[in-house]
Amino acid sequence: MIGLNKQTYYNHKNRKTCSLKSKYKKIEKAIRDILTDHPGYGYRRLQTALEKKKHIINHKALRKLLKETKLGFLQRKNRKKRKSGIEKILEELGAKVNLVKQLTQIKLFQVLFTDFTELVYAYGRKKTWLIAYLETVSKKILGYSIGPETSETALKAYQKAKKYLQQHNIKLEEVIVHQDQGTQFKSYEYVGALIKDDVSLSYSRKGHFEDNAEMESFFGRFKDEWRDEIFELETFDEVNKFAKRKIYYYNNYRIHSNHGK
Repeated sequence: MIGLNKQTYYNHKNRKTCSLKSKYKKIEKAIRDILTDHPGYGYRRLQTALEKKKHIINHKALRKLLKETKLGFLQRKNRKKRKSGIEKILEELGAKVNLVKQLTQIKLFQVLFTDFTELVYAYGRKKTWLIAYLETVSKKILGYSIGPETSETALKAYQKAKKYLQQHNIKLEEVIVHQDQGTQFKSYEYVGALIKDDVSLSYSRKGHFEDNAEMESFFGRFKDEWRDEIFELETFDEVNKFAKRKIYYYNNYRIHSNHGK
């Protein structure tokens, strides 16, 4: 009556459903071993650890598997995470965390936006992080870095941006660095490094992604234009060199719509 092939109907009807537990039976043991040694791992770190052991599983499937196999009990207990001193300060400040919003006019080199994005390469087998510092008026990337994790890579990118500012005789105490409230941007090491240089820190308000639209726009263009080429690169060194060439092009040749240069 509905035009469905009879064989298709009976194949679907007689198909045995495969539970996640049976589908990922080999991965289950690996999960147990990892969580025994690292009970503090959440599903993200657990997924990374599994990838290192050549076990590939989607994060959604992993979370369902943890629930189905009841391996979640090996993870950290669901207790409320204790907030750091920096997190408490940001919470108390509320909307005031965004210093950029309070400016009526932004001067050249006064505000740098920063964020990170994931780059997938080696035909999907590998990934790394790109972190950049973008100057608001000129739309130039003053510093960037690529690495396997965000915290250390953020500091390396900041040091490059700092060197650029110092070479152009810009006083760091007159600079505002704006970022979202990601963990790496709230760490004592990161915040301490910027405060030591007298740099003012500005943060996006929670739930307001538009507060960091500058970086969303940059990474959107970067990945839209070169995602496929990055995907086919085989090594980290190739990704690093490719990003260097494209950011040089972005800084020196690409026409920016806001000022036509």
